[in-house]
Amino acid sequence: MSPAQGLEIPGWRIDTGWLEECRSSVVRMNHVVRDPGTGLIQPRYLKERSCPACSNAKWEFAFVSEDGFEFSRCRECGFVGAQKIFTPEAFRVMSNAEPEAACSAGSPLAKKQLDPEAIKADTKRFRAYLRDIESVVKPDRLLDIGCATGNSLLTAKKRGWQVIGIEQQKDRVERAEERGLRVLCGTLHDLWGHPELQPGSFNAVTLWETFEHVPDPEKTLRLIFQLLKPGGVLAVTVDSYDSMDYRLLKEKHPACCGFGGYHGHINLFNAVTLTFLFKRIGLQPKKISSTGGINLELQAAYINWAWNKIGSFKYFEEQRSSQQSTDSRPDSPIYNTLTQYPSLSPRLTAFVYLMQPWAGGISNNLGIGSLLFCIAQKPFDSSSDDAA
Repeated sequence: MSPAQGLEIPGWRIDTGWLEECRSSVVRMNHVVRDPGTGLIQPRYLKERSCPACSNAKWEFAFVSEDGFEFSRCRECGFVGAQKIFTPEAFRVMSNAEPEAACSAGSPLAKKQLDPEAIKADTKRFRAYLRDIESVVKPDRLLDIGCATGNSLLTAKKRGWQVIGIEQQKDRVERAEERGLRVLCGTLHDLWGHPELQPGSFNAVTLWETFEHVPDPEKTLRLIFQLLKPGGVLAVTVDSYDSMDYRLLKEKHPACCGFGGYHGHINLFNAVTLTFLFKRIGLQPKKISSTGGINLELQAAYINWAWNKIGSFKYFEEQRSSQQSTDSRPDSPIYNTLTQYPSLSPRLTAFVYLMQPWAGGISNNLGIGSLLFCIAQKPFDSSSDDAA
């Protein structure tokens, strides 16, 4: 079974084709910045960064992602992320060489987000997130950074919030505007100073599965701190590096990558490093919890690709066959066993899917759900430029 076909279970379907479409576009873009001999990113298209959580430059090697990015662990605070990330020049070169791929890299996900079932699921979870936010602040102005096609904004708008979004993918902005939403195209840094983004003007700023992509989390947080009113809140969800997904797949997690049209999941947070960063900026964590259950869609997307030995990242696997991960975590016996017995793949995935409501609740309670949900508040005695 091809991963583009998805996994069929009586009465259910896990559609993984959108992820494979994204990968295909990314590979087409990436080839122009890679060394033809090794398949790795050419050094001139990479820039090194300090730890985004504590600004320390003391890194130790963790692993190499499937698309050839070196991920490291900070020796001071334990944060894990890509030590070297794409330069602005790399994005320009990729976009100019493969304009069609650059435009389509995120399109499959945008289409998926507008699927009626996806909208229904998003509405349910965003309502829950907003209830927690509203337990701290009353509905007023809300900014959603990385709002995609606007499912979160529509949910907040129906609850009485005055909403505006920021999204850097033009096709997603257009789809959100078609739904009657006000969305600015670009990044927070690009749009800084915009008349609708005045310091001290927002009761809430949200980033739903966006913070993993931000090349400079500390700088972004300092700008958000300025946007918030005293007592305003920042709410985020991020992929949890302590989740069962990452514990099982490790560097082979399909979201763990440098990516192409924009940065991939270059920041891998857990509860400790996320709260550490918030406190460092001057935000006071009010709630942090494990959520998301088991991200079966990502599990199925990777497992079916790996065990069928097809997929657009096979090129990188072949080019880097001599490289070995030195991640401190031991090899997963479950993963090793299943790779030896491919016929178990669809059976295991189907079983986990059917057990999702029960298993997801347990994984959240154990702190190994796929996502972290965090609310942090700006102190009432802070001004817009008081970031620590």
